[in-house]
Amino acid sequence: MPAPRFMLAATILVCTAPAMAQTSFPVSSADWILQGDQTLGIIGGDVAAAGDVNGDGYDDVAIGDASYDGAFMDSGRILVFAGTAAGPSLTPTWTLEGAAEGAGLSSADRAGDVNGDGLDDLVARSGQGFALYLGSAGGPVPAPWTTNGTFTVHGDVNGDGFGDLVVFSDPAFSIFNGSAAGLQQTPSATLPLPADLYRRFISAAVDDFNGDGRADLAYTWRYCGGKHCLFLNGQLRVHMGSDKGLSSQAKRSIDFGRERVPIVVAAGDADGDGFADAAVNDYADAASGHGPPATYLLRGGKSGLPSQAGSPAISGLTGFLVFGTGESAGDIDGDSFADYILVQEDSNDPAFSGTLSLIFSGGPGGYSQAPTLIVTPEQEGAGLGSTSAGDVNGDGLDDLLFSAPRYYITGFQRVGRVYVVLGRSAF
Repeated sequence: MPAPRFMLAATILVCTAPAMAQTSFPVSSADWILQGDQTLGIIGGDVAAAGDVNGDGYDDVAIGDASYDGAFMDSGRILVFAGTAAGPSLTPTWTLEGAAEGAGLSSADRAGDVNGDGLDDLVARSGQGFALYLGSAGGPVPAPWTTNGTFTVHGDVNGDGFGDLVVFSDPAFSIFNGSAAGLQQTPSATLPLPADLYRRFISAAVDDFNGDGRADLAYTWRYCGGKHCLFLNGQLRVHMGSDKGLSSQAKRSIDFGRERVPIVVAAGDADGDGFADAAVNDYADAASGHGPPATYLLRGGKSGLPSQAGSPAISGLTGFLVFGTGESAGDIDGDSFADYILVQEDSNDPAFSGTLSLIFSGGPGGYSQAPTLIVTPEQEGAGLGSTSAGDVNGDGLDDLLFSAPRYYITGFQRVGRVYVVLGRSAF
């Protein structure tokens, strides 16, 4: 193992993980580890694949620290680490700090290529909304675009070659089209949630589920069920992309039943048929106890997503799943099938335990019935969130990004840690 390398802003440890087949992989053997440099910090509270924001052919990662004390107490910061042939850079190539005390800046997400220059762009949470930063050879640069909202997803919904941004601000989605000048200042269309006595947005995902070159929107919400709204139903709806943008009417509606909380994510091409798929992590309402969680794989096709969820692709897991987790891992083993991550609590005491990241392999029949890789935490109670990092070293395999925001050092000083595990054919 190479000697650890250090920098002023944080500590980077670059390790070589054993190249051997195994079903359990300790995250302490990650290829790249970032440790926070501030006591009571929570570096890694937000992590995301940033895409290739500097155009060098390697995907980059964005890491947030909401408790960072910069010019102001708890102003927060976002760090972008550029991808290289060896993995993420040893120092951040771009830093954005919050502009006020208590701003807690920490969240940045990929926006796609909204101006068609071949570089990925970022949206960063700013107050009650989002601000756009355009990719450039020197890293993201601020753009004159902001909007209010609570959630964003991106994709080219009208097929014009520019990335579009879909922003949710209760009770509607606003679609901002991309152009050579960047995102339009006003939305080209709005898509309200259906009218209901009680409606609550849960999640959204955008991808081209029918292969027509235009991205589609799938979202989940909860609405009144039973007389006098005695219980809540969970439902998924799908709106198709077209040359005019997203359809105003849903093409698909799938009910997941009483007191369920379905969360939809873009799953990539899990079954290798050339169409993008969606996965739905279906939870019981915490107060209802109506059955265990399950994951459904909704396979894309010429008609888009199916009209029924079918049987669960992943079920029967013991212990607790961390609510709201589960997403595509990308193709981490190079078999041309997108894999999937779920995060599971490591004991019956989720408030204080560590967590396990379970990776299920994609294949012609969908996801494997059991996890093919289990990534174990370094420290109990530190947490272990996970997501895809994209391809940070340019080898054609997707990589994994893990965060342990409650990781602590001697004396129980919380600093947080972030890990990158490079994809490989066998772990």
